[in-house]
Amino acid sequence: MITEKEKCIYNSFLVAGRKSKNKPFKLRKNFTNLDPEIYVLLKKLDGLFKRNPNINMDVYFEAPYFVYDKDSHFDLRFYTTRRSLKCYTNYLRQREQQNPDSAEVVDRCKKCCAFIYNYCVERGITLDEYKTLSESNIPITLQHLKEHKINFYTLHGLGCSKKIQEIGTDLLDFLVPDYNIIINDTRVNFLKSTRLKDVVSKSFLLIEKKLKTKN
Repeated sequence: MITEKEKCIYNSFLVAGRKSKNKPFKLRKNFTNLDPEIYVLLKKLDGLFKRNPNINMDVYFEAPYFVYDKDSHFDLRFYTTRRSLKCYTNYLRQREQQNPDSAEVVDRCKKCCAFIYNYCVERGITLDEYKTLSESNIPITLQHLKEHKINFYTLHGLGCSKKIQEIGTDLLDFLVPDYNIIINDTRVNFLKSTRLKDVVSKSFLLIEKKLKTKN
């Protein structure tokens, strides 16, 4: 019996392939005659996403079309391989260094700010406390960066990269590969930005104001 989650996985896979080629797509609703091999692969992918809850399923399926070739076709079996996981990681790294003033990056940073606000509300902490909070001696901002809940541009807006640097280069690169390279590149981009820097600054001022009314 195919589960609702597995149906979502299959449809996310279909959408990514069609959208990459700017073709219209239609979600599959009838799964009664599903190929047995596809059924097995969906089970494997469901297990993958359960073991790695931080993976964004839609981004995972679109990744190879941006890292490799939009004209290629990637079947379900490809997405069960280590190559696909590496591709996803590389794609996320590429996105970190996109033009900071692009609509996509600005929208992504807004979502990061919303995550930070909700996290602070749930924990009952201020934005300043969030910047310095650690768990098991790991700054929570670094943990959230590793989990792709916030990005490097958001980190620059928070102004807490010095706190993160205190844990040491080796551990940094273990938790977030190429951290020092990306933090330096994105810092330059962030400082040169015209739109993003303003959007992030205003977002954090609003977050501070809202959190004060809740405490």
